[in-house]
Amino acid sequence: MAIATQMEEIGFKTLASLPKPLRDAGIRAANKVRVAQMHRLESPLNMTLYVTNYCNAKCDHCFYWEELNTGKPELSLEDMKRIAKTMKHPLRTLMLTGGEPYLRKDLADIIIAFHQINGTRRVTTPTNGMLTDRTLEMTKRILKECPDLHFHVQVSLDGPEEMHDKFRRIPTCYKKASETLKQLLELRKTTKQLEVSVMTTICTANYDLLPEFVKEIKSKFPGTMHKFNILRGAHIGTYRVPKDVVSHLDGEVGKTESVSQEKLQELYDRLLLKEVETHRDKTWQNFQKMKWKYSIQMLATEKRIVTCTAGNTFAVVYPNGGVAVCEPTRPYANLNEFDMNFYALWKSQDADNMRQKTKACDCIHPCNLLDSMGYDAETLIQIADMKG
Repeated sequence: MAIATQMEEIGFKTLASLPKPLRDAGIRAANKVRVAQMHRLESPLNMTLYVTNYCNAKCDHCFYWEELNTGKPELSLEDMKRIAKTMKHPLRTLMLTGGEPYLRKDLADIIIAFHQINGTRRVTTPTNGMLTDRTLEMTKRILKECPDLHFHVQVSLDGPEEMHDKFRRIPTCYKKASETLKQLLELRKTTKQLEVSVMTTICTANYDLLPEFVKEIKSKFPGTMHKFNILRGAHIGTYRVPKDVVSHLDGEVGKTESVSQEKLQELYDRLLLKEVETHRDKTWQNFQKMKWKYSIQMLATEKRIVTCTAGNTFAVVYPNGGVAVCEPTRPYANLNEFDMNFYALWKSQDADNMRQKTKACDCIHPCNLLDSMGYDAETLIQIADMKG
């Protein structure tokens, strides 16, 4: 997400191969142009779209738990098409989440619509993996009808079978997720369009199990990427968010807790830095490493490292049409009030007011942090310096 277009990736890698003085000057000059372009955007380049409030699991770490299975109205497929049509720029990355995205029977239609109408380049769907047949059927259809789309499925596994099932409160969750992962990895052998990864959320419930669990994933699912998130919530790793705009999305009290900054540093040094492949591309792998370094540093100091780009490059859309600049902040407007015209909402006074209110806050939210890193020249220089 950080270096989002193919041309930008090629440009960065070309600059990174130059002698350091010339390279650093080139990176700073190119980034100055990119930042200026960012401030002229008429719609975001990245979107997290909550396609449903329904979920078939009851995860202890879920920050969205209060919204699940409430029966509230959700945007229709036609609403989604209208949103895609009224955006002024193709989305570089679309994250479809929930709830459990694959509970939505028209999920493939939504993805195909964004690709064909908006020109969306990359789509990621996190999943608990319990709907194996539907996930495989939809994935095959998406790949067939969108031959130039990069499609990424993240299957959540938070620890060994006993721990994972207890954590998700579903007795067969691990086995079903493992079968989904296995079949997706087989499908990946037939196409470069598809990427498959395991996503693990680090918390007190699984911290001590992670070293052996990483070995388990490598053994059972060779070749898969293994990604890690720090426990999320509006009040975890977020700083200087004005009280009147902070989101209510937080994990249920008493279910599980975040791991200390010291333990995260230890885990990073002895495991994540050395034993885990978070991306197949070396540059992207280094972005992931730097993201972890920054996250731990921010947890320790509560100080900003990079300027957040969320209000310019990023948007969150909830199932009821509410729109926020990021997940740690509340929705500031609703697409139903704008006839699903995303451009009109994005350029509204409410949107401008929220950008002003949130321009000084920062957080360790991985999507926003990675994107912000991609517009920070000193970060790009540090990544160009990284050898492994």
